[in-house]
Amino acid sequence: MSVRVGLALLKAEIGKVWNRPILEITVALMVVLSVASIMPLTEIYTTGAFSVALQSAIIGSVSATMTALMLPLMLMCAVLVTLSFSRDYESGLMQSLLSVPISRRLVFIVKFVAVALPLVLLSWGITTFLWGLLFIQIFGLFYVFLFLFYLFPFYP
Repeated sequence: MSVRVGLALLKAEIGKVWNRPILEITVALMVVLSVASIMPLTEIYTTGAFSVALQSAIIGSVSATMTALMLPLMLMCAVLVTLSFSRDYESGLMQSLLSVPISRRLVFIVKFVAVALPLVLLSWGITTFLWGLLFIQIFGLFYVFLFLFYLFPFYP
């Protein structure tokens, strides 16, 4: 029963937190931050050989990009969780939610996961998409297929 209640709370909370203006603002901010952190990587790819660039792309670029996005992600997560709590408290939903037989830990975990999980997935998706566009632009489509074959080998 607790899992079903938790999933229902998570679904409702995601619908409340990621409503109309918050989603667009967050997507725009993530795109700007991802582009700003990926742009210096073009110098790495143009000067090295393919194998060196491939190794630096796998090891250095993705980790450097995600490290550069970590502080803005934490700040956005804190702001959105605080906004979620304040909206529920002002509308009186928090008092009624805490009075029903649901653990307080579940309520707080659901509020955090409803903000953090979509935010991390959004950041990862945008960064991966932009990194893929950069990889296609620098190396061409043939090397992209070669890289994908290297990652996911096809054995008949």
